[in-house]
Parts: sequence; C-alpha cells; structure tokens
Amino acid sequence: MTGRPVKSLQQTQRATLELHEVKSRERQITEHRRGEFVISTDKERLDVDVVHGFLTECYWAQGIPREVVARSIQNSLCFGVYGNAGQVGFASNL
Repeated sequence: MTGRPVKSLQQTQRATLELHEVKSRERQITEHRRGEFVISTDKERLDVDVVHGFLTECYWAQGIPREVVARSIQNSLCFGVYGNAGQVGFASNL
C-alpha cells in the first residue's frame, strides 16, 4: 500500500459530477473582430432559425428537424459570424 487514501467509485463519480457542474456553469466565450465581422463562440448569440434555414437547403441535411439542430448546437463547439446585417455565418465542431 502507498499510504494514500483510496477513493470509492461513488466518491470519484461525485467529484467528477461536481467538476462537470462547475465547468458547465463557467461559459468560456471567445470573440474575434476583423473589420465589420465578429466571430464568436457564444451560443446565445446564434440564431437557430437562421442556422436551421440554411441547413434545410443543403443536400447533406435537407429536411433536418429544428430540434435536432438546436440539440447539436448545445452539444458542439460552435462559431457564429456576425456582420452589420446580423448572423452571416455558422460553423460547428461536433
């Protein structure tokens, strides 16, 4: 034995859950500006209707339900591009 206390599986799971809760409360948002455009990772700025509208026109996501788009945004690293006219671009890393 090493003399270190042994954590039970329940203690480890509780510590992992607490760490996850802390990280989920701390939203780290990154924004970069270039000229009139801003690239942001702030999911609250995304216009899900705009993203959904674009995706339903693309051959690889034609007919995708809005709920699926919204859920994928919440579970992905997303980038919105904003100009004077509002949201003009979107990218995600699943």
